[in-house]
Amino acid sequence: MTVEQRARDAAEEARDHPALGWTARLGMVAYGVVYGVIGWLAGHLALGERAGSASGQGALHELAQQPLGAVALWVAAVGLAALVVFEVCQAAVGHRDVDGGARLRARLGSAGRAVVFAVLAVTAAQIALGDGGGGGGTDGYTAKVMGLPFGPWLVAAAGSRSSATASTAPPRG
Repeated sequence: MTVEQRARDAAEEARDHPALGWTARLGMVAYGVVYGVIGWLAGHLALGERAGSASGQGALHELAQQPLGAVALWVAAVGLAALVVFEVCQAAVGHRDVDGGARLRARLGSAGRAVVFAVLAVTAAQIALGDGGGGGGTDGYTAKVMGLPFGPWLVAAAGSRSSATASTAPPRG
């Protein structure tokens, strides 16, 4: 067996492990919650009721301020880290149900999602440790969408969709 085949087998085994499946599902719920909080913040910012940032980091900072916020941040960090592992495995050996260019695009999409989930996981852990930096920026994609007409509604819809998807479908290869 070649080194490449052993690496592929190990990645497939990790991707298909039940523990990774459930923790990755937890990560999808956490991802949906982050976008739900962004939508909530966006609504309040649009109405001029709050100061803050409608971004992933701003949402995690808001979550930290809630009762049991540190616990929620650690749960989110672990779940999002599991999503990173899942998406890296998908980028390496997944998407075998498609061929050619479609497989390449799917694997690149998985790699991109892994980066997004990694940033959110690290940010959640940093905030839980009290080392999260500022309260979020105003130059992220979410902030740009917020500047559009109906932007707060679009962000809230994205959060609702992420939460609904996470609660009904486990990660699959």
